[in-house]
Amino acid sequence: PRRLELYAASTAHPPFCLGYFVTSHNALDWAAQYGPTAAYEALKSSGAVHANLTKTVIPEAAQVEIKPAVQRSITLLETAAGGFFGEAGCVSCHHTNITDFAATVARARGLKVNESLAADRVKSIRTYLASPGPLMFERRDGAGAPDLPLYSMTGLAQTGYAADRMTDAIAANIATQQLTTGRWHKVQDGVARPLLEDGDIFRTTLAIRLLSHYGPAGRSA
Repeated sequence: PRRLELYAASTAHPPFCLGYFVTSHNALDWAAQYGPTAAYEALKSSGAVHANLTKTVIPEAAQVEIKPAVQRSITLLETAAGGFFGEAGCVSCHHTNITDFAATVARARGLKVNESLAADRVKSIRTYLASPGPLMFERRDGAGAPDLPLYSMTGLAQTGYAADRMTDAIAANIATQQLTTGRWHKVQDGVARPLLEDGDIFRTTLAIRLLSHYGPAGRSA
C-alpha cells in the first residue's frame, strides 16, 4: 500500500518513466489496463487520477487489395523497428527480431524490403550481443535470457547471417540452459510476456532452430 501511495504521488502528472521508456500514461492509466484490480483501487483511494490524454480517433480502414496492404504493413514494421534500439537500448524481440521474421517472408514473396534498415537491424543485434559473448561461455546470461538471444539468433538466421564467434558463444550458452526434461524455460526473472513468451513449446522450438543453424559442428547429434 505504501508503495502504491508513492506511485500515486509521484506519477500524478506524466511523463512517467516506465522501464526504458518515458510515457504520457501515469501509474493509474497502466493499472487500468488490467481492470478493477486491488492495485487500481488502492491507487484511486490514494488520490491518483488519470492523465489528461487526448483520445486518438482511428478512421475506418479503407478496403484495399491484399498485396498493397501487406506491403504497407511491412513498411510500417520496418519503420517502427528502425528507431527502437536507439531509443530503448534493447535489441527487442517484439520490434527488431519479429520484423526480421516478417521481412524474410515478405522478401521471399516478392514484396519490397528496405535492405538498409535490414542491415541496421543486424548491426543492432551485433552491438547488443557481441560484446558479452565471452561471458556467455561462463553462463553469465544476459537480460531476458533465454528469450532475447533465442529471438535474436532466429532473426539473424532468417537473414542468412553466417556463424561467427558471437553465434558460437550464444549457441553454447543456450545449449547449457536446456532443462533435464528437454525443454527451455524462462527462469532468469520469471517474467514471460505474452504473446511472444507465453510458453515453453515455442521457446524450445526457437532453441532447436538456433542450435540446428548455429550449433558447433563437432557437437551435432
